[in-house]
Amino acid sequence: MGVCLSCIGGMGTVIEQNDGGEKDFHNRFIEDRDLGEGEFGVVTLVHDLTIRRANKQKNSSADNRNTKNDEESGRLFIGNDDVGCDYDNSSMACKALRKGMVIKYNTLYAPLKPEVLRREVDILRKLKGESFCLKISSVYETPKVIYIITELCSGGDMFQYVSRRKEDLRADEVSRISFQLLSAVNHCANNNVINRDIKPENIMFVSCSSESELRLIDFGSGTDKVVEGLHTTFAGTAFYISPEMFQNTYTQKTDVWSAGVCLYVLVAGYPSDKLQTAFNMMHKITPGKRNLKNLPNLPDNLPDSFYVMLNQLLEYKHKIRKKASVILESDFVRFHKFASSVDNSNIIGSVGRHALFLDYQKFERCLTTLLATMLTKSELIIFLNTIQNKSNKAAAKEVEVELDEKNEESIPPNQAKTESKSLDVVNVHRVMEILKESEKDQVISMIEQLPRSELYESNAYDISVLKYFVGVRNSVREKHSGSKKRSSASSRARGLGKIPQWIDSSIHSVGAKVRMSLDFSAHSTNSARMRPTSMDGSYH
Repeated sequence: MGVCLSCIGGMGTVIEQNDGGEKDFHNRFIEDRDLGEGEFGVVTLVHDLTIRRANKQKNSSADNRNTKNDEESGRLFIGNDDVGCDYDNSSMACKALRKGMVIKYNTLYAPLKPEVLRREVDILRKLKGESFCLKISSVYETPKVIYIITELCSGGDMFQYVSRRKEDLRADEVSRISFQLLSAVNHCANNNVINRDIKPENIMFVSCSSESELRLIDFGSGTDKVVEGLHTTFAGTAFYISPEMFQNTYTQKTDVWSAGVCLYVLVAGYPSDKLQTAFNMMHKITPGKRNLKNLPNLPDNLPDSFYVMLNQLLEYKHKIRKKASVILESDFVRFHKFASSVDNSNIIGSVGRHALFLDYQKFERCLTTLLATMLTKSELIIFLNTIQNKSNKAAAKEVEVELDEKNEESIPPNQAKTESKSLDVVNVHRVMEILKESEKDQVISMIEQLPRSELYESNAYDISVLKYFVGVRNSVREKHSGSKKRSSASSRARGLGKIPQWIDSSIHSVGAKVRMSLDFSAHSTNSARMRPTSMDGSYH
């Protein structure tokens, strides 16, 4: 399967109710190309031979479908989009998880615990692929590998799906996506499941069609464990994590918050140029009364009912935040069922904003590659320390300026503190400044030659991947492990700068390439993040 991993040892049977072993898997499926890769395995495009044979028999009778046979490859092509996909109704996604220790890029990874390997399979089976959750087809297990077969989501993740559109999203389409996402969250809640890592990369679309259904994927960081009181395991991706998750005391409503952030990003695009500002506003770090209409890049032609829904989803106090089942009955979520052509306007710029972010991601990957290869490990450590120090000072100064501008006597003490309230990001301009101070002219020159580099000076650059290269990766596990105390807003924000964001690569999408992102937590079918441990190392 093209796995560039070396697996040492193995373990006994993990998935008791499986569909067979290595021979059974290869008798049923033919392997195509890799869709993505992570620490413990890969996700591959596979084709069900049983369906292939049935297709071949049907094709011999010359039906009226828009199909053609490739005699050399034996593949069946269905003209269902504009990108010439190499898949058909036999195509599925196969996630191969390694059971033993893994050596990759000269790094030895301890084997995943059996309960971790078992968890995602159990959750997917429990959800049964209903209510817009990913459908699992079968599971095969060998002494060294577990093959998880799921439906293929060829439309890509939310960013890819929207950016490929020819026209901006309409209000009724945003309503329909809201309905499907909240239906999936509600279905999880009804089955005592918390995804804990809902984000655009984990919201996949079945096809490229404008009417395509979505699928909520990646339950490797999730849980279906029944606990007394509140959950305490820290997990997720920084920008989408709920306030109570940072307190290590949360319920199923943490997924409601994450869904709200995703729907904000759906209409506004990922605010890479104002990432910290958006986070501060949502988490009440910015002094003064919170007004979500002021979130960066929100279009000005959204209906008022959208903001009502957004305020319900991003209610800061989880005890009064409504459940997904209640928000499903809100006016905007039901809007797509009765939208008229008069009030169903296009969300201006929605496609362009997502396309710009995908372009910036390419630049960010190139920037990371340059820094990781052109700087020595000791230079990288100095570089990261300099960034962290400058970021902390800048964050403190920003809060002081906001306090002076607001001049409000009623600001709560925990909002008036000037400790670091920063995500693990720094703007590209500051990266260039530090390189200039270090006299790294060659690196600067190479960065300036990257396509559109001059457009991204104010964009937020995620430094967590660089931390991964130099081994700075477990600080939050130590910080949050075993903690059950409620922390203040400022202490939650302090933890953000230390979250061990990992490496993410898009895998469930047909056209996906390896992508750096803000998470490396779990073996997602959308993101080859084959490390399904939660951030504090515990598993509930």
